[in-house]
Amino acid sequence: MNAKKICFSMNRPYVEYVCICVRSLLQHTANPEKIQFAFLLNPDVTEKEIQLLRETAITRGVCEPCFLYPEKEYEFRFHLNEGDNFLSVSNQTPFYRMLLPDLLEDDECLYLDADIAVCGDVMDIFKSDIQDAYIMGVTDRLCLDKRQYGFVTDHSLPFGSYVNSGVLLMNLKRLRKDNITSRMKELGKSKFFPYLDQDIINYSCGGNVRFLNKRFNVFPDDTVSDMKFLREHIVGTDDIFHDEALSHPAIIHYIGPRKPWKDHAVKYAEIWLSQA
Repeated sequence: MNAKKICFSMNRPYVEYVCICVRSLLQHTANPEKIQFAFLLNPDVTEKEIQLLRETAITRGVCEPCFLYPEKEYEFRFHLNEGDNFLSVSNQTPFYRMLLPDLLEDDECLYLDADIAVCGDVMDIFKSDIQDAYIMGVTDRLCLDKRQYGFVTDHSLPFGSYVNSGVLLMNLKRLRKDNITSRMKELGKSKFFPYLDQDIINYSCGGNVRFLNKRFNVFPDDTVSDMKFLREHIVGTDDIFHDEALSHPAIIHYIGPRKPWKDHAVKYAEIWLSQA
């Protein structure tokens, strides 16, 4: 039986938070032996930290993790600001997820950001019907903010199809077949995007996405009215944008600057703190 790949990308300061994610994920997984973690590492991650990741990942019968070093294979020069300014080496890690179709031989993988708390079995995500879509994710808040969504519609994406890149089920086989990684790399080098890798991924996929159940990517500032809006305005999503997702999340994603390790007042912070 082939293990399912679950991927994290990190530089050195985020190793600790990834370990917390991995522990919480395994605590809520019924079949950990079906998981193989893939860690995408920035060059500043030390051997000691790699060993910590390995020891955290192989508990409860999990397969030996794989460690990937994207910057050893690719040159990174993606725009941070208008003009000639680029992200520093230490901040390139958000772009690593774009390279997963090239870095892995699997047909699919689950990518997770490090600023999450896991409260349910993420292996259920692999039961989602991705069909021929490039990715599956949860609609991002950009679709709820008309001022910001203007930027999305300027790129001809169908309403609601812009997804948050912090929890992504990726159809690696289809992404490879259509050479979407090359499109992402070229797009990232050609112009500035305010939401960096998330913009690049969404615009490269061109709306060819499907939706995960909202419970797999709940934001602290989500509201019941948000759920109602999504049900009413995004076709075919009645069964995945339930108010219940907010009270029984499977993954909480602490988007934005308010992180639970800095701000204990942020909603759901107590869940992350209980796992730290």
